[in-house]
Amino acid sequence: MNTKRSYHSNVRDKTKSATRRQILQAVAKLLEGGIAEVTVPAVARTAALSISTVYRHFPSKQAMIDALPAYLAEQLGLGIKALPTTPDELATMVQALYADMEAKESLLRGALLSEFASDLRQAARPQRLQMIDSLLPATLALDEADRARLRNTLLVLSSSAVIRAYKDYLDLTWEEAAENAAWAIRTLARATLLPPEEP
Repeated sequence: MNTKRSYHSNVRDKTKSATRRQILQAVAKLLEGGIAEVTVPAVARTAALSISTVYRHFPSKQAMIDALPAYLAEQLGLGIKALPTTPDELATMVQALYADMEAKESLLRGALLSEFASDLRQAARPQRLQMIDSLLPATLALDEADRARLRNTLLVLSSSAVIRAYKDYLDLTWEEAAENAAWAIRTLARATLLPPEEP
């Protein structure tokens, strides 16, 4: 009886994962020059890999682009963080996210500033707005229009663009910028709560 044993190598899996990350890091870096800069030869050059190695992991440019959001989420630790359920948790998440972004700024700058990132933000906007709306308590002293304005403001305050604006306009560090954004999120959310009813 001729039975084949399946072979599994943890070392091979780790090497494969590291190579995929190396390729996606190159894609993120190249995006700073625009999506037209992302070609398989350019990615191979930037990642210091052969073109055939890039194709072994990604059959096309589109496959690399499609894999980038999950890679960025992994790099920012978004995949392991629980979604916030209150404005305070959102503020805390924003501070942690920005601290992580500072540590990885050079890696993520190209991807976050690219046209591709703009498309990703637009695609994710409905889900992010729904998430923020769900963490706002029903006891807001706001009509529907003002609730939507608050939701939109909290979305913007929790964005990487606001942190960059704090840095660019006020010369704040990432930590100071994140602290300012978190303060604004908490203050706005608390200011719109209805006062507790008198017994």
